[in-house]
Amino acid sequence: MNNYIVMQGHTYHEEKELGIIWSPQQDKGGNVPHSWHRMKEVQKGDRIFHYVKEFIVAISIATEDYKTAPKPSILQNHSNWNDEGYIVKLDYHELDVALYLKANLSEILSLLPIKYSPFQQNGDGNQGYLYLCNEELAIKLLELISELNIYQVNQEQLELSIDNVRRIERNTLIPVIAETESEMKTKVRIGQQKFRKALMPLWNSKCALCSMTYLDYFERATQSRGSIVRTKNG
Repeated sequence: MNNYIVMQGHTYHEEKELGIIWSPQQDKGGNVPHSWHRMKEVQKGDRIFHYVKEFIVAISIATEDYKTAPKPSILQNHSNWNDEGYIVKLDYHELDVALYLKANLSEILSLLPIKYSPFQQNGDGNQGYLYLCNEELAIKLLELISELNIYQVNQEQLELSIDNVRRIERNTLIPVIAETESEMKTKVRIGQQKFRKALMPLWNSKCALCSMTYLDYFERATQSRGSIVRTKNG
């Protein structure tokens, strides 16, 4: 599963109504922008953050792999686009409270990729349509979205207001966020394990600072733990 950020702007409401994202295959000059070509990477189950005018306004899940498709009739007024394009069908989950990116810029900047970043250093969105969103950035966005949109309701509130109960029951964001965050953290953990495994032969499986092997470390840790237990037991 991959994550993406789509820069929709004025097409958001039209595409949300259809439950899709769509881009041309080529521009008028026959060129293929990277953010359009990336549509071909989207597969069923991928998550997409929807960025509109400085805000993340929705999260969606791809219900199918990408397909080639002509420009939808609802987008025909965008005459500067070629008719042949790529389409991805989505299940949209709109946020109750949109996430204002610039208010959280300090937490996001260090997570942006050097190449093909969806956002500039000042928080403005870059020109383009679909950008890859790395796992660390996706986790941070989910955390920020959760703080704004998922509420802890105490027992007294539950007793006094049935609206709170109904709100939680129909909040489709909760399972989407929970599942996405869990999968992203798993991918990060697996990536760290692969990196460590690839790095160890470069240092002969020893610590670069103290030259201890992992076996030495665990033996000393075990001995130290045993010594502490004996001391406590007198």
